[in-house]
Amino acid sequence: MQHELLHGHPTRSPHLNALLGFAPLAVWFPYRIYRDSHLLHHDDTHLTKPGRDPESYFVHSHVWERAGWAMRALLTWRNTFAGRLLVGPAFAIAATGVDALRKIKLGDWRDVPAWLAHLIALAALTAWLRYVCSIPAWVFIVGVGYGSMSLGSIRSFREHRAAHDCEHRTVVNEAAALWRLLYLNNNFHLVHHDLPHVPWFALKAVYEASRAQYIERSGGFLVAGYGEWLTRYAFTPAENPVHDGSRRFEPASTTNAAYVSNALFVDASCEEFKGR
Repeated sequence: MQHELLHGHPTRSPHLNALLGFAPLAVWFPYRIYRDSHLLHHDDTHLTKPGRDPESYFVHSHVWERAGWAMRALLTWRNTFAGRLLVGPAFAIAATGVDALRKIKLGDWRDVPAWLAHLIALAALTAWLRYVCSIPAWVFIVGVGYGSMSLGSIRSFREHRAAHDCEHRTVVNEAAALWRLLYLNNNFHLVHHDLPHVPWFALKAVYEASRAQYIERSGGFLVAGYGEWLTRYAFTPAENPVHDGSRRFEPASTTNAAYVSNALFVDASCEEFKGR
């Protein structure tokens, strides 16, 4: 729901959508923090690049070189289907918390009101669940909050890959009807990145009208459903955790994904695509 809201559905008013998204149902992330981070993710020229794409599951080579054996094992495990469900949410929660504290340490307090409002609303919600509905807070925060992130990790598993051409980085997943409804058609992920303001219920029709063109544009990055990812990558890493192009730019400081780059690395082919 929050994903649709930040992309301008069901209304074109960002203020009204923010009000609708304020409810702390996502538990671990305030709506505004998620909105700002996800919109950065839609800069397709930097998709998958650690430090440039806040939703990348790759790390910079410098991070890998400094990591101990345990962290390397966890990063590798995170790129398996089972690992993404079990430890993927923990990585996202930890990275978001670290980023919030880092900003405060640097004197940037702009996100603090959003966090305070979210925590107050979350406390009120958990109190209502506990005293009115007899649902313990931990069941909602851990069971529902973490569990829903794990379920969402199925959709995000290998929805992007490292590729030189930015159009080849985003998957087209022809998932079954139940999964399409659960993920609001975001399995047609290349279509969503191509037309982020198209509402979820129209994505399937747009894809089917131009299926051959989208498959060609994706560089053949097509999967028949989430079961295929489970079969192929249940306990096998889908990709190396280290981004192939990570040596092309230097890290500056930590962000939601890993590091912010100071260098102005530009993928010429993607810049050309953005201009069309």
